[in-house]
Amino acid sequence: MYFNVDIGPPHQLSILQHSSGSWAANQPFSVQPKVALLDAGGNVVVGDSASTVTAHVTPSLAHDSRVIIDTSNDAVPSVIQVVFAQSIKDDERLTYGPGDRIEIEVVFSQEVTLFQSIDDGTLPQIILNVFNSEGSEAVHGELMSHRQGSFSRAVSFEYLVETGHSQTGLNYLSSGSSLLANDYSIEDAFGRNVDLTLPATGSSSALLASKMIDISDFRPTVESVTADLPTGEYGAGDEVNFIVNFDRHVDVTASDLSKQIQGVGLPLNVQSSIAVVDTSTTDSILPGSYFNVLYKGETTERIPWNASASEVEHALELLPSITGDVCVSRAPSPNSASAGGFRWAIRFVDISDVTFEIQIDDAGLDFSGMGGYLATNLITTDSVLSGWIPDDGDMSMCTTRSAIYVGGSGSKQLGFQFKILPGDAVGSLGTINSIGAELTFPTPGDEASLLVNSSEKSPIKVDPSIEGIGLPSDQIITIDTAPPSVVGITPQGSNTPDGIYAVGDSLFFEVSFDKPVDVSMNSQSFYLSSFDS
Repeated sequence: MYFNVDIGPPHQLSILQHSSGSWAANQPFSVQPKVALLDAGGNVVVGDSASTVTAHVTPSLAHDSRVIIDTSNDAVPSVIQVVFAQSIKDDERLTYGPGDRIEIEVVFSQEVTLFQSIDDGTLPQIILNVFNSEGSEAVHGELMSHRQGSFSRAVSFEYLVETGHSQTGLNYLSSGSSLLANDYSIEDAFGRNVDLTLPATGSSSALLASKMIDISDFRPTVESVTADLPTGEYGAGDEVNFIVNFDRHVDVTASDLSKQIQGVGLPLNVQSSIAVVDTSTTDSILPGSYFNVLYKGETTERIPWNASASEVEHALELLPSITGDVCVSRAPSPNSASAGGFRWAIRFVDISDVTFEIQIDDAGLDFSGMGGYLATNLITTDSVLSGWIPDDGDMSMCTTRSAIYVGGSGSKQLGFQFKILPGDAVGSLGTINSIGAELTFPTPGDEASLLVNSSEKSPIKVDPSIEGIGLPSDQIITIDTAPPSVVGITPQGSNTPDGIYAVGDSLFFEVSFDKPVDVSMNSQSFYLSSFDS
């Protein structure tokens, strides 16, 4: 269907649909124009000096219609808006860092396409208000994949954030020179180059108005630590859940991606019972001397008299009854200083009774003189061992307990859980937040880094410092795992008054403990034994 026109070079106004379904006749358009002006030979008119083309349409005898087409003053496509891609708008993060990929869309007033001028030429770019690490050059977003000749109102660019980039309020650098075609041409359907001027940087159509985004390569830092228990006293078997709050989203990853994160810890001020194996002698210890550790009828392999902390740890972890982690700290022993002897502090993390069950077989120790021995001592929280200067293994003498990471990767909040074991005690639970205190990553390769929206890991690692960061001062969580003890036994005055009682009489006593107790229903009776003098 077409309409004849009777002025100017154009001859027909036609709705084109070539039978091939491809180009419009022999014209260089990769998609079909919906409406086009044709000359007398049927060629599409792409430029016209006439001011107005008027076509008369008469749909019925009762009505006249008029179509007016102004081809001389038709404006070339221009940029009407610059926005972040929807994925960036939907992202709750407001700060992005090295490793992030930020997609930016430049929206035109009409559909446009791109044509490559030279092979392997420079892609179109949008210059941003971010400068490289030297501060000498503005960085850019680069054209994303675009099929040459395909038409769209939006052209997409991608900006890869790199180390050294920093900016409050990501935007393009200027309106007049920030969109560069480079070795490409950006054209409309009639082959006209588009206007590359961007909206004013402070306008409602600028990138900054789409979403307020900051760029920073600062390391994520810990802002606060909270616990889920109210003020009160807690004992063995209770659990405390902690939340470590970061200022930015973080990603926790394992060195072996096929395994879960293990052992990442939040150090706490909880002191715990440990077993100390101490060498006591004034004579030289002969080479080849060794000792064994016994636990519940099981015996370790031979442990050298001067074993490192890791050697002792390895020997203990081979025992079938030891299923959890073992902490070992070694220090020179003042009780065998002249012989160069050592002492080892040992804590079994997941077994509450092991420190009470340890025995030592020192038959393998040989001395040059009168001899010596290995002593095993249970050091409780009420009996601090002074003068412990570790030279190998755990530097806190294994008395420090930690909450263990349980989840939260991909957010600002990492969760840690602490299980209270027998031997734990502290008047007011908190983090170890002295100078140099930090989250621990005992497994090499396990780490926490800045969360990014690409498959690559960010080069920015978190700052693990928790120096000066503790629980709120009004949250007093007391841990006391010492077993309840009897503090007094008295007859119940109301049921057992003073007097003389005979066989068959009932006496009632009140037993007082130093802390609340729970009487198991499986026990039907308690007995107070009496002895003849």
